[in-house]
Amino acid sequence: METNRTQAQSTGKSCLPILVIMGLIILAAVVYYLPVTQEWRTYRAITHAESKEAEEEAVNSYILAFPYGKHIEEVLYRNVQLHPNDESSYQFYLDDFPQGEHAAEVNQQLEQLYYRRIRYYGTQMTNVTAYLQHYPQGAYADEVNRICDSIWDSKLDNYRATKNTKKSAKAVRYFEALLDYMKTHRQNQLTISTHPTIHLKDYSEYSREIREVIETPGNYSILLPVKGNVVSIKENFSSRDKAALNNILSDGLQKSFDEIFTPGFIQVVTGSYTGNKNETNPTIPMAQFDYVINSQEDVIGGKRYPHLWTYAVNNLPKNYLVGISISFHVRFTIPDSDVIFEYSGKGTPEKDIPFVVNISDGYRRMTEISFSRFADDMYAKFGLAKVYDY
Repeated sequence: METNRTQAQSTGKSCLPILVIMGLIILAAVVYYLPVTQEWRTYRAITHAESKEAEEEAVNSYILAFPYGKHIEEVLYRNVQLHPNDESSYQFYLDDFPQGEHAAEVNQQLEQLYYRRIRYYGTQMTNVTAYLQHYPQGAYADEVNRICDSIWDSKLDNYRATKNTKKSAKAVRYFEALLDYMKTHRQNQLTISTHPTIHLKDYSEYSREIREVIETPGNYSILLPVKGNVVSIKENFSSRDKAALNNILSDGLQKSFDEIFTPGFIQVVTGSYTGNKNETNPTIPMAQFDYVINSQEDVIGGKRYPHLWTYAVNNLPKNYLVGISISFHVRFTIPDSDVIFEYSGKGTPEKDIPFVVNISDGYRRMTEISFSRFADDMYAKFGLAKVYDY
């Protein structure tokens, strides 16, 4: 009995170290996976990186995993040092730590980056404007301002020297005032807001009485009955088509600017339509572009009938389309100025039916041509180049 008791005590004593070791292992595992420990290990990977590539990878891992970590300021500063030509790395630091330990140094380095771009890339207005907007009283401000004035004077001379018989005196007056404003205020952006109004009605939405009158033989081509052969407007005029139309004016204006100036010298940016003058940024000139697309109708005896267009191939009618009418109006303004330019026009899509290859693409193609014509006519008023091929 004594022997058995001794063996039991011995066994109990031998298990104790094992339990202690297991407990330590579990504790170590818990500590290892604690957030504070993971943050420390991730930061240590940065400080012990043996190559720039390894440090970059470790910095990115830390920023993604611990955007509010204990060492985030130091990590963002290291990110600046790793990417001396990347403006966003400076901005990340300054946005999060505007009064940080390294803020003055990062600001100085960012200013030098903007200035290096001006010296390296030459007289690109984007770089000049970026510097002056960020550092209007900077160490290189006087020199950059002289560069800016010389660029604007040269571009204004080039514009005034352009020959275009379609120039409008009002449009030219506005455009010169626009360029003068941009020069004075160190601004090279023009915002375009688009406000569409679209009222489309399919043939099937008209009353049976109206359709029966139209479908009476002899009212339209005897070679093709109307019933069953009218293409739906709504099915062939999607939100994607509307977005494409919205881009025609801004994209074309940007191309026109790039033709007469250097690319990007003046930047056309899109904004939301608010109805309030320059609500988003009161210092940026604006163009508000309104257009209305309606179904065409003929009023006969006090009743409204859809106006049908005939789509033919080799002079043989293939389909009918409910006609559409398009009207445009654009208003260009300059902040704190009475100088404006307004231009209106009407589209005639039915004239472009012969250019339609696929009838299912008909409305899209005809409206795009109308928008392109209007845009080119408007650019010509300013003395800018035509950019679209119909």
